[in-house]
Amino acid sequence: MTTWRLPKKIYFLPNQDFQTIRIQILFPQPFCEEDIAKRILLPSMLMYLCQQYPTEEEFQKEVQRRYILKLSCDYFCVGRMGFFSFSFVIPTPEALGENILEKQFSLLEQIIYHPKVVDQGFDSFELEREKENLRVQVKNDKNNQKKWNHFRLCELVDDQGLFSACILNHSKQIDKVTPCNLYQYYLDSIYHQTPIIFAMGDISQKYISSILGKYFYPYFSKEVSIDLDYNQFLAPVNSNVQTIHEKSSFHDSSLSLAYKVQDMSESDFVYLNLIQQLLSSLSSRLLAKKLRDELEMIYSCRVQAYFRFGLLMITAYIDRNNKDIIYEKILEVIQELKDVNLIEPLLKNIKERERIQLIRVLDHPAHIFEDFIFQNLKIKQSLEEEYQIIMGIHAQDIAQFIDRLHLDTVYFLEEGSHESI
Repeated sequence: MTTWRLPKKIYFLPNQDFQTIRIQILFPQPFCEEDIAKRILLPSMLMYLCQQYPTEEEFQKEVQRRYILKLSCDYFCVGRMGFFSFSFVIPTPEALGENILEKQFSLLEQIIYHPKVVDQGFDSFELEREKENLRVQVKNDKNNQKKWNHFRLCELVDDQGLFSACILNHSKQIDKVTPCNLYQYYLDSIYHQTPIIFAMGDISQKYISSILGKYFYPYFSKEVSIDLDYNQFLAPVNSNVQTIHEKSSFHDSSLSLAYKVQDMSESDFVYLNLIQQLLSSLSSRLLAKKLRDELEMIYSCRVQAYFRFGLLMITAYIDRNNKDIIYEKILEVIQELKDVNLIEPLLKNIKERERIQLIRVLDHPAHIFEDFIFQNLKIKQSLEEEYQIIMGIHAQDIAQFIDRLHLDTVYFLEEGSHESI
């Protein structure tokens, strides 16, 4: 594990192409399995009201009055390292016709550091409402075939406990969240932590830094450090593939194959990316061509690559009577990825698609800003660097990588009676 200490500063990206200023404030918070429900519920306590504007109506009026174009809070995780993230988008003073940055940033400071608190806890009515919403979401997800299938497959392939950890297998935590313990979690995770601040826009770096510093430097209480614990590669099976057959009450069946990569490293991310695209993108559609166009035996299929875990998951939604032949055909398609003559022209199409996508992405302010943030957090290379790596990959490289893909788990979820589970 490598710990990286960040300098106490505001990271700024000048950009004159858009008439907006983007602010993102991050609070490092490593993933903790015991806090899943709190992690989900906390943003809702901060985004709809605060101490100065204690009702949703007052809060929303103030957001509109100060011309806030976007305001959100969420939590994202890369490996075991997580971040609470506050996103804030406003017009530039020139576009707005007046400079109200002081009022806008003061509201952001109010939202983050002065939530509505009653007796050392969050508003109990608001919290109970969000807890009930979360319970309904859990129930709905358990009754959704795609989400349930994905959840069970994650559980089956997970040899560390991180990849599959979610609210579906920790729903009992919801009842244990109280206004007081959630507020304490907020104090520990946000209030008492030093923020990492990013900004982008058509504005002077000195000016934006000074005005943000006025409202947020007082909270730079201690050194910021994060564990670059981004990769949690799952271990491939050493012997037999685990085969799981479960019955359900869903109307359709699904067959999933999960592959893990032997000796996975960050340099292999590009191969998982390209394999996913070869199997499922519109530039190749290898799986759909075989299973749907030629055989007409699937309703749909999807391919998911999890780079930080070294995992490739393939799921086909099928009639249960076609399970065995679909299984054989998926194995067949994976082996076809070693056919250089087949893959080379498809790879060329994907590279062209990537070139066009890069142009499109670099025209979008949100993608530009995200790219800047992720580079500074050492999460990923720039989009241009990733594109150049893709351009250097050939079909023979893909063929060699396939030998390191190990089938770990086969999961068959069989349709049954159609009662709610």
